[in-house]
Amino acid sequence: FSPILLVRKSLWTVPCDFPNIENGALSDYYKNHRERAFPAQLGVKIYYKCHNGYISTSEESWNLIRCTREGWNPMPKCLKKCSPYFLVNGKYQYLRGKTYKEGDEISYVCEPEYSPANQQAKVTCTKNDWSPTPRCISNRKHHLCSTVKLVKKKIILRNTSNREVQSKQRFMRCIMENIWQT
Repeated sequence: FSPILLVRKSLWTVPCDFPNIENGALSDYYKNHRERAFPAQLGVKIYYKCHNGYISTSEESWNLIRCTREGWNPMPKCLKKCSPYFLVNGKYQYLRGKTYKEGDEISYVCEPEYSPANQQAKVTCTKNDWSPTPRCISNRKHHLCSTVKLVKKKIILRNTSNREVQSKQRFMRCIMENIWQT
């Protein structure tokens, strides 16, 4: 045997190691028989799925990968899913039924008298959910938490609709229009 033939032959039999899939898992057989099944030989096909809250680039439940000379193809990957959830004083502009995953962008609009905290009113799905955090902030110069009085060691709040609300707390602060925090 010449060294050139050995090198050439080894290129054709390069095995694929166990694919560590962040936020995903292999089918049960390969998961349970890891020592026997890996390294996998060229041409071996394996299914994997992503954990809840994650999705593959193909958006399929089960995804097929194949061992090639270059490694697993396609490379298994599970991306974070983001949902256009309830937005205080605003709403998302999204397509019903669309799955938003890492890298996807979405726009939102704010109600009158509110503006997006991020001037573009766009957010991107990341590993940590939407970024920047979507928020609609009041355009008013001053937050109207209204008047406060202390009666018999209880705080009495008068909100903008002129209703009195009683609190057993001794200390409260205005964090947004008509929203008090203890």
